Amino acid sequence: MRRKDKILFLKHFLCIFNGTFLILGLLVAGFGIWLLLDRGNLVNVLFSTGKHSCLIAKISRVLIGTGSAIVLAAFLGYLAILREIKCFVILYVVFVILACGLQIGLSGLIFIKKEEVKHIMYDSFDSMITDYGSKDLPQDRFKWDILNMVQNTFTCCGRSGSKDWQKNKNKENANQIPCSCMKLRENTTERKWFCDALKNATHTKGCEEDINIWFEYNTLTLIGINFGLLTSEIFLLVLSLSFFRNIKNKIYAEKNYGM
Repeated sequence: MRRKDKILFLKHFLCIFNGTFLILGLLVAGFGIWLLLDRGNLVNVLFSTGKHSCLIAKISRVLIGTGSAIVLAAFLGYLAILREIKCFVILYVVFVILACGLQIGLSGLIFIKKEEVKHIMYDSFDSMITDYGSKDLPQDRFKWDILNMVQNTFTCCGRSGSKDWQKNKNKENANQIPCSCMKLRENTTERKWFCDALKNATHTKGCEEDINIWFEYNTLTLIGINFGLLTSEIFLLVLSLSFFRNIKNKIYAEKNYGM
C-alpha cells in the first residue's frame, strides 16, 4: 500500500474512533450537567442529604470537567488528523494517554467505593424517612415527593419495611404511614403526607432491594460508558502513533526526495 493511501486509510478510521470519543465525552459532560441542574431525580436526592449534601455537586463537576476535556481533546484530534500537524498529533496522543489513565482510575474507584456509596444511599433514605412530613422543613418537600414516587413505583414501604416509619415523629398518631405505602389510597384532592394504616392494605416489603437493583443498573451503565471510552482511547492511541509515523515519513520523503 502506498504511503498516501495508508495515510488516507488511517485518517478515515481515526475520524470514526475520534467521533466515538467525542460522543462519549459529550455523554459524560451531559450526565454531569443533568446531575447538577436537575434536583428532582433520585440520584440527586440520595446523594445531597445531610452530611453528604456537597457530594453530588463534586461528582457533577468531576464529570463535567472530564467530559469537557475529552470533547476538547477530540476537537484537537480532528485538527491534527485533517491538517496533518505533527505537534498537534503528539499533543493529542498525550491527551489520550492521560484520558486512559483517568478511565482506569475511575473504574477502580467505582469498584472500591461501591459499598461506601451504598451506605451513603441508605443513610440518606433513612434521613428522609425521619424528616418526612415535617412542617419545619418545607424546602424538603420535593425530596418527599421523590420518596413517595419510589414507594409507589416499587410498591414498597420504608427501606427495610413499613416498621421503619415508626421512627418518624411527624405523624398525627403512631398508626399512620405515608399514603404511598398503601395499596388502596383514599380519594382526595388535598395533599396528604400520611394515611391511617389499614390491615392487609399496606406494602410489606422494603425498598432496599429495588434501590440496590437500580443502583447496580446505573453503576453498570457508568462502567459501560467508561469501558467504551477506554476501548476507543486504545484504538485512538494505536492509530495516532501509526498516523504520526507515516506523516513524519511523508514529510521526510518530500523534503529529501521531492516525492
